[in-house]
Amino acid sequence: MRNRKPHRRFVGIRWHPKHRRHRPCGSLSGVRAANDKGSSLPFADQSFDRAFSLLVLQFVPDAEKAVREMRRVVRSGGTVAAAVWDCVGGMPAQRLFWDAAANLGIASDEELRDFYFRPMTRPNEMRAAWTEAGLKRVEHLSTTIRMEYASFSDYWLPIEAGEAALGKFAVSLAAEQRAALEQAVRKVYLGGEPDGRDPSPPPPGSARGSPDRRARVPTCVRVSFNRPPSTPAAR
Repeated sequence: MRNRKPHRRFVGIRWHPKHRRHRPCGSLSGVRAANDKGSSLPFADQSFDRAFSLLVLQFVPDAEKAVREMRRVVRSGGTVAAAVWDCVGGMPAQRLFWDAAANLGIASDEELRDFYFRPMTRPNEMRAAWTEAGLKRVEHLSTTIRMEYASFSDYWLPIEAGEAALGKFAVSLAAEQRAALEQAVRKVYLGGEPDGRDPSPPPPGSARGSPDRRARVPTCVRVSFNRPPSTPAAR
């Protein structure tokens, strides 16, 4: 965005403490970072033309307040947009993992709920939050991002190494449980096909929002990302 709009001012929010030691967008000029306070944005009312949250709202403790804050800092006629993962209907690369763990009886209801139903991922939840925040002409669309792997090992090795939520869960299991989970996930991942086969990609979706210049409040676009099957191809 900075390259396409060189005369615009961009501000990135570092929400999680572990991100606060990193500079957003490398060393791009015209881009600065700010630390938020929980779900509160450290800016005056109507400070920006647009506010965009990319794959963050589902991890914010008070997502509804975060939406209201984005609404507060955006000027009349601006745009408030966000995208979240579709954990239930999309993200099969992770869904197959948790489904296998559930079928083996090694994942608790709380662990499954934390993945399947994160904040702002239930049907129409974001639409309702945008509407309640006073936004107009709310749109809700889906976009597909293709996530590809060269093989099952390419998919499994980060999990085996303990990376992210899937990895942390896997390494917490007893050796026998972890081996059973790997076997179950491998079977679903391959779907009876040879390892390394690249299936045809699914058709992508798209999203676009148009600001209502007559409105006294910002407008909103919601983009919900569905993650297609993550079987083979180079990542």
